[in-house]
Amino acid sequence: MKLFFLTFIVFISVNASAQFSGEITYEYEIIPLKEGVNIDSLYNNLTGSSSVYVITDSYYKSTYYKNGTMTYSYTYHDETKRMYDEQAKQDYITYRDSRDSNLGGNQFEIFKDSTINILGYEAVLLKTNYNGKATKSYYSTTQKVNYETFKGHEVANWYNRLKALDGGILLKSITHYEQHTEILTAVNVTERQVSREEFNLPNGKDVVASFSALDDRVELDPPSRDQIRCYQQLVRKAISTIEKNIPVTIYLQFILSEEGKISNLGVVERDKYGLYLTAIDILKNCGLSFIPGKINGKPVASETYFPVEF
Repeated sequence: MKLFFLTFIVFISVNASAQFSGEITYEYEIIPLKEGVNIDSLYNNLTGSSSVYVITDSYYKSTYYKNGTMTYSYTYHDETKRMYDEQAKQDYITYRDSRDSNLGGNQFEIFKDSTINILGYEAVLLKTNYNGKATKSYYSTTQKVNYETFKGHEVANWYNRLKALDGGILLKSITHYEQHTEILTAVNVTERQVSREEFNLPNGKDVVASFSALDDRVELDPPSRDQIRCYQQLVRKAISTIEKNIPVTIYLQFILSEEGKISNLGVVERDKYGLYLTAIDILKNCGLSFIPGKINGKPVASETYFPVEF
């Protein structure tokens, strides 16, 4: 009888301390707060209409989808402390340092007496207010991850928040904007064994530093007179063929290698005048060069943005 009792106590203790490993599927909803709000436009601006979040000790990955197609994902690896961002439209992946508290830190407040039920799980309220966005989030009080395996993850104050919640996973968030409210709700929670391989980065894509990960940012080499003349001539030619009343700035986007070589040249957004084509020509044909960014004093390949003004 004593043996059975001790075994029962050990069983209860082990299960009480069991950590969540698995995936959560979320869906997004937008609620307009004013008449005339273009709901379709707001949905188009969302990263995805649904997402799948996979987490286990030391790793997590969030993947966003629109109409069943992957649009974006970010993956965290504790051994490197890096967050890897993958845009479906890009042929490369960028990384950020999760230890950088400047990348989206925020304060929070937990209301332990305010709970709701989501998918049969009790969830406690947490409030944040970041960059003017007030968010109410609900975290499970029973489904929890081992927060100590994420120690040092400072982006979004993530480790401190996770620790304060005793590792509770997110089940719902409500973010208020001036004209609308965005609601994220878990529609399925699946506990399962998650392997390390599920967080491997895809083959065939270069991995480069995000501009925000650099200690020393990319800089334009001082241009020569001929380079300046080339730039000015192409700009004048482009604007002479169109009618516009306001300045236009085109942001070029490319990878700059540690040796200063440019690849994957494109634009952040195409303008209605077609000036982005001239901006690309300027970088291709005017001989402009750049000084690579650095991390810990060493040049690294990085994603770079360069403005061309018309």
